[in-house]
Amino acid sequence: MSKIIELSSEQELALEKNLVWIFASPRSGTTWTSVQLLSHKTKLMGEPLIGSHLADARELGNTYIRRYEEQAERKPYFFSTEYKDVWQHYVRKLILHRVHAQFQDLNSTIIIKEPNGSMAADLITDCLPQSKILILLRDGRDVINSLITALSKGGYAEKNSGGAFKPLAGARRRTSILLNSRRWAKLVEVLLDTYDKHDEDLRYLIRYEQLLENTSGQVQKLYDFMGIDISKDKLASIIHNSSAKNIPADQKGIGTTIQFAKAGAWKERFNDEEKVVIQEIIGDGLKKLGYLKSV
Repeated sequence: MSKIIELSSEQELALEKNLVWIFASPRSGTTWTSVQLLSHKTKLMGEPLIGSHLADARELGNTYIRRYEEQAERKPYFFSTEYKDVWQHYVRKLILHRVHAQFQDLNSTIIIKEPNGSMAADLITDCLPQSKILILLRDGRDVINSLITALSKGGYAEKNSGGAFKPLAGARRRTSILLNSRRWAKLVEVLLDTYDKHDEDLRYLIRYEQLLENTSGQVQKLYDFMGIDISKDKLASIIHNSSAKNIPADQKGIGTTIQFAKAGAWKERFNDEEKVVIQEIIGDGLKKLGYLKSV
């Protein structure tokens, strides 16, 4: 069990100012961004699921499982068993003390990758107004395509399930497209509202497509935003090593988590009827973000 350490108000503020939250939809490039591109002089808390309800349930194979039951033994999970004494003890100061319990560091930049908890981005940032936020957006059609592909025949959900997962097909595929479209549309509202309300010096909004098009320039801006110096040689090395084209063929493509690593794959993956259904639901969000210009 971890030791409970009560932070002073000055220590809490120091930690809060060193937090960088990455809010986005799942399948928007948060792993590429946080684990690889922004790994220089930073520490990472990957998927603590703060924004997910403790007793949230999801379908897994032919059954449902509470997220707490599924994640409790995974160390980065915010409500992990290993740190139970910490998160039960603190209520009001829960987030800062839980982060400190894992890293024991008040001086380093700590990136919190939270795509699956981003529906509560506004609630989290209301609690931590002095932390930095990075809003990562991606064309919703590519997001939905990536999610559907992962859950379809040959996708990584089936590949990693040991035969327990039934791939999407027919009516189940259409239902999943509808649900994910609605979720993306709502999430965009939350993310843009979160960005608008946060201190303009502590917020940054970037598109996945911008990262693809000008990785070096955009990543340099992200390090500048975080206040971290990085040499041109180090930046070039990080970008080279994280580029999809330099990843071995057996570690990318459908069946892996690096499924497409490009923009516009949705055009070949959805039929005409599915494209119409998706646009009916997320069209307003696409227009607001400027993505319909390329249709």
